[in-house]
Amino acid sequence: MPLFSLPREKSVYHIFTDLAQCVQASSETLAEALALEGQARQEAFERLQAHAIDAAELNHRIANRLSTSLITPFQADALHGVASAMKLCVTEMERTADLTVRLNLGMLPNRLLEILSVIERAAELVVQCAWKLENPKQLSAFDEDMRRLATHASEHSRTAIAELWENYTQPSDFPVATRTREVIGALECVQLAFQNLSRCVDLLRVKDI
Repeated sequence: MPLFSLPREKSVYHIFTDLAQCVQASSETLAEALALEGQARQEAFERLQAHAIDAAELNHRIANRLSTSLITPFQADALHGVASAMKLCVTEMERTADLTVRLNLGMLPNRLLEILSVIERAAELVVQCAWKLENPKQLSAFDEDMRRLATHASEHSRTAIAELWENYTQPSDFPVATRTREVIGALECVQLAFQNLSRCVDLLRVKDI
């Protein structure tokens, strides 16, 4: 019998949809922040901070709803894992924007913007996933699609690192190069957060079989 088919538990799923939309909005704001400079980047970062607060509140609401629902701890744990993983995606994006502001970097390499486009696509998949959480069997393609995106992002990251050091020709280039490398590392953490979410969703699907 499917774990998540009881009608009385459906009310929690609209909160997952809200949380997923927060993930998507955060990915768009992160892309905007990293494409901008100076005060405009700071303002975009502040919007991303607001998204992070919203994500934390939505995750808390889901946890409270699950704690009072007539489902087993086994079911609640699986769903809570998905919610926490969504929140972590937003947290890592907020940390990336924060780091970029603190490092006072100017225009970032175009390769990083390509990584961001992959992150935005991953966030779109998260929204589609949230629509299907009531029927985890429909999520069979989610993990595969996310792994494909992770591969693309990893390729872009390696290329960005190689290009970074290829362009490092003078000792004066070193500060910018090392700071940019830190941003690449932060974007890799964002991708790891999406991979963690993918595993949580796939575990949810497997447990529901």
